[in-house]
Amino acid sequence: MTDDLTPNAARIGGLREPAPLRRPGRVPWWAPLLAAAVLAAAGWGAWELTHQPQRIADVTLEGDRAPVPLDVVLLLDESGSFASYEAVRAEAITQLTQWAPDNLRADDTITVIAFADTAVVRMATTPVGELAERGAQLSFDESPGGGTAILPALNLATDVTPDSGNPRTVIVITDTVVADADAGTAADLIARLNAPTLTVITPTGVGVTPDWHDAFPWEHRAVADAGSAGSTSLAIAEALAHATGQSVGRN
Repeated sequence: MTDDLTPNAARIGGLREPAPLRRPGRVPWWAPLLAAAVLAAAGWGAWELTHQPQRIADVTLEGDRAPVPLDVVLLLDESGSFASYEAVRAEAITQLTQWAPDNLRADDTITVIAFADTAVVRMATTPVGELAERGAQLSFDESPGGGTAILPALNLATDVTPDSGNPRTVIVITDTVVADADAGTAADLIARLNAPTLTVITPTGVGVTPDWHDAFPWEHRAVADAGSAGSTSLAIAEALAHATGQSVGRN
């Protein structure tokens, strides 16, 4: 009868010899460093999430800009569903006028125009140097109607903004669904405005329509939560940085 012991396994008192205990392996020297790096990265990610700018007051324009004053023309879409965000946009403009004296030149100007099927002035052209005392003096006496057209707004901007000879930047807050995005007419009005830069701010998740893109193929684009004044004001800061050639940094 053969023994069923495995080869070379000794027996002690009829029992197999206990297998020797294995010594625990050493922790690699680099493991603590890796763990520390992972924890540091996680901590930095959490800090980034909790310290993201929430409104324009949380950021500043950084870097050099040309000494030439800039005339800023803000066009606000007040048609259709956008009309319900009137208070949000008004608050965003208020935040902008409080922020502008510390980030724009005193001789820069801001003009605010609302548009739908027609266009009306919400804030007359105001030098940034006067905003600290005047603030956002928005007028809601007139309504721009119910349709959606961008050309009346550009026409009105050429009529009501002073012919200073300074470059202008146009910032449009809209979903870009307009009925009159004619490329030739739009290009002519932009040339008359002397506006080498234009930024369209669209609601988060809303794309630019083909007709709008054809009319303004060179524009800069930013996105914002249409229901958030802080998000909208941050997008305006991004548009201004595009116009001045600066960058947006956190305070």
